[in-house]
Amino acid sequence: FQLKDSTRSGEVPDLWYVVRKKVGDMRTTLPGGVNGPFFNDEFGDVYGVIYALQAHGFSPAELKEQADSVRQQLLRVPDVNKV
Repeated sequence: FQLKDSTRSGEVPDLWYVVRKKVGDMRTTLPGGVNGPFFNDEFGDVYGVIYALQAHGFSPAELKEQADSVRQQLLRVPDVNKV
């Protein structure tokens, strides 16, 4: 299952539903004893980018304050979650 880059985030849940339904329909054709398949339909939540803040001369508290500020700015970006 692969989404096109042009797929809108609002379409993703419906597309996962179609995939789960099609696989569910063919489940009876799988060999006995097969467990699954299982789907992680929150896959979009696992994509990530990691940033690190580093600054000489700042205390850990000052760095945390800056990190919190950056977090708030990132959360204003459309489709950005779980920062």
